[in-house]
Amino acid sequence: MEQLICEVLRSDVLASASKVIMEGVLALKILEKIGVRHDYHIFIKRLNGFIGWELGQYLEEGVKPPKSKLVREVVQYYRECKPFEVCNLELCRDVCSP
Repeated sequence: MEQLICEVLRSDVLASASKVIMEGVLALKILEKIGVRHDYHIFIKRLNGFIGWELGQYLEEGVKPPKSKLVREVVQYYRECKPFEVCNLELCRDVCSP
């Protein structure tokens, strides 16, 4: 989130005359940081992909934490924000399926 210029993003979102769609792994954290609430939240459980729902395994008790700093940050986000619980719609996608 350090690469975002939060005030510019907040200003752009609030100035938009139309709906704004934000996509990203940490979207709820970013919205919180810029002080903007979402109207509708879709959580996509992406299976067998890079930074997908397979990281949900790390939410279970007693599981050894991941080694990757990026993966640890995403798992921490899952724990704190629970995007899969607060969403309006949950979609599941297996990227290995045709």
